[in-house]
Amino acid sequence: MDKPRTLEQIKNDIRSRVGHRAPFNHADKQEAEEVLAKLNSVDGEAWAAVWNELGARWEEKAAKQKPVASAMKRSKLTSNHTAIMA
Repeated sequence: MDKPRTLEQIKNDIRSRVGHRAPFNHADKQEAEEVLAKLNSVDGEAWAAVWNELGARWEEKAAKQKPVASAMKRSKLTSNHTAIMA
């Protein structure tokens, strides 16, 4: 049986996916690095908290957009960050 991946291995996998592979296709590298820097364990609650924090910032930005653009952007970004947390 394989050993569980280390935190650094998981972070490196995420880095390799940002901007290229699901669920990080539309993720920003700088924002992803900001989140990864806050993670110091593989605890799911901690991961959910930091990704939710980033998602909330995007929801706030989208809410300030024009109504049509806001709805489309909010939908895309919210679904992207939700996929990351899944």
